[in-house]
Amino acid sequence: MKRLALLLLSVLAAAPAARSAWTYGEKLDTYSFTVTDGTWTLKVGGGSNYIVENYAGAGGPTLDLSTMVSDLAAEGRTAGLKTIQNGAFKNFTALESLVLPASCTMISYNAFEGCTSLTNVVAPGVKELGNGAFLNCTSLSSIDFPVLAKSTLYPFRNCGFGRVWLPDSYATMGDNTFAGCRSLVEIRVSPNLASVGVGSFQDCTSLTTLYADATLREEGTVWLPSGLTTLKESAFQSCGSVREYRFPATLESLAKQALRCDSYALSTPRRIWFYGPPVTFPSSSENRKYVFWAPAEPRQTVFVPEAFAEDWTNALSAYTPVTAITDADRARADYPTKLRDVKAKATGSRPDLVPARVKETDVLCLSTVGSADRPYYVVRWREIPCATLLIFK
Repeated sequence: MKRLALLLLSVLAAAPAARSAWTYGEKLDTYSFTVTDGTWTLKVGGGSNYIVENYAGAGGPTLDLSTMVSDLAAEGRTAGLKTIQNGAFKNFTALESLVLPASCTMISYNAFEGCTSLTNVVAPGVKELGNGAFLNCTSLSSIDFPVLAKSTLYPFRNCGFGRVWLPDSYATMGDNTFAGCRSLVEIRVSPNLASVGVGSFQDCTSLTTLYADATLREEGTVWLPSGLTTLKESAFQSCGSVREYRFPATLESLAKQALRCDSYALSTPRRIWFYGPPVTFPSSSENRKYVFWAPAEPRQTVFVPEAFAEDWTNALSAYTPVTAITDADRARADYPTKLRDVKAKATGSRPDLVPARVKETDVLCLSTVGSADRPYYVVRWREIPCATLLIFK
């Protein structure tokens, strides 16, 4: 009997403490009131839908606002939580875990900025994030936003993600969305993504893999979805761990410094594939120069389809030369001495593949990548430092 009593005491001692219910607190004015669960005290706006305005008490590591809604409903207050107000929990460093109810559709500007201990967020109903919603949440590593549709500026800048999954609904990626997320290695984006905002992945120095279609996922490759039209300024600047970029035929423009990489972490050449006609580049020669900028070694290679070879060559050779091919380049055994040699060696029976605007000084070397009956000609563009152009079928 004594042994049974001890066992019961042990079980009771190990059982988790019961959760304190959220209760209505002080009425502050005709619009707002406080609610508390004994740990948290929140200021909440009334009306047809609750708006959490700020925290008024010390709070704790876990904030479950889905239970707040259900508990207040049990008190006869049936309104759902709709919005987390601007700066509501800004710099609250004790917060570690956040759960929102499905009724909450909006997290406003800087709502959780600087919550440096926050590690995970579950937000089943949130469709929109305001500027800096989770800015500088350096420990944030897990997010669940199944219906997120849009964000404005830097919602996740400087967060601690390793891997991120974004829903199909997230078709509008604002500026600096994941900028400075130096631990981010892999991200799944929406197949409906049409534009990558300014600096969206700038300084994501560990990023290696991006995909929309799981069947195309390839480690080390950023494979952007069909339908993407725009890559804005500095979109992937300083992403030095990406081995390969693949751009869909729908891409229309590349802004300045979109793929600039001053510190390339890999020893193999960076490869950039385009599957459609030439894109629009920045108008000034200085801005064009830095679209593909990368360190001198290893060289990077740009691949374009044979169907658009002449268009691509014309688009790129129209640039003003910035760096000339050197005497050392010309001394290479595979450097052709005359343009007619280029046509003969590179194309065999297809001299038409070498556009008329290709000049001897534009050609660095030749390559027969693939089979002998599918040769390539290789052009080094003087305004795209250390880049060569390969034509593929």
